[in-house]
Amino acid sequence: MINMDAKSREEFIERAEPINRELRPKLNAILALIDRGQRPESKDFKKYYRSEEVKELLEDIYRKKCVFCEKKPESLDVDHYRPKAKVRGFDGKKTSPVKDENDECHPGYYWLAYEITNLLLLCRECNRGKGGKYNKFPVQGIRIFKHPEDESQWRVDCERLLNEKPLLLHPFVDLPEDHITIDSSGEAIPVNGSDKGDMTIGTCNLNRDGLWLDRRKKIIDDLFREMKVQLLKFDEDLKNNEIINLKKSLFSIFEQQFSKLKKNKVRDCQFSRVYRCMYEYFDEFLGKNSVTMDLTPTDKSFIKKSFSRFKDNAS
Repeated sequence: MINMDAKSREEFIERAEPINRELRPKLNAILALIDRGQRPESKDFKKYYRSEEVKELLEDIYRKKCVFCEKKPESLDVDHYRPKAKVRGFDGKKTSPVKDENDECHPGYYWLAYEITNLLLLCRECNRGKGGKYNKFPVQGIRIFKHPEDESQWRVDCERLLNEKPLLLHPFVDLPEDHITIDSSGEAIPVNGSDKGDMTIGTCNLNRDGLWLDRRKKIIDDLFREMKVQLLKFDEDLKNNEIINLKKSLFSIFEQQFSKLKKNKVRDCQFSRVYRCMYEYFDEFLGKNSVTMDLTPTDKSFIKKSFSRFKDNAS
């Protein structure tokens, strides 16, 4: 999942405020429906929140990546973090309608329909694919059913909304690394049993085969296969006495693979979380990944030392 630094948060708010003001008339039309006792439906919300100005801001802030899986497809959906018209709860396995004490269905977070901090960029699979987010929004706290009059309580990080204790991560208010990590097989798993991490993985189906096996696992496995090829080539060179400066070459044979890890762990890159986890927990990945199971302890020790030296030189 995407990580936002403090600078990006400040830029987001600065650029979002004038857009929110510009979209306020559209929101007023929705609030007027509520005042008349009508329940807004999806058709009542025009697609103003998908304007070029909004899309450009979200693409800049979220680096043209899906907020949850970090894929960079050709097109991304502008989606509502808190659903605008219909809301369903989620217990990790199935969804259910959200109802109040009078057994009335939740009207949706209609007042957040044009709130920029409530908008995310999602790939089609995370948003609308099998097991995707759709209108799921699980919470632990007391859910809000009607808009607060105080507009300062509409921003995603305001006290009123945070008191709902959402179980779906948002990069503006959460540090993803505290809740979700990637293991040596490429599977997304919650950190220390994090409920928010677990529910986010389930809500957006972040371990679907097309994402887990075909993308994250492939990145990890391919990198270790490249290292094994380099290791075999190094052994062959030793036999043929082709290495002139053995001491210099000893710890540099994996430099291309290590450089790829370092280059792709930055926020702008696709699947940066995978590369970052490998970079930070390299020894664990090396020891548990299926591709490296047949390596000898000596080979693994050599790779570990090579990576440690690379990190020391890179810092």
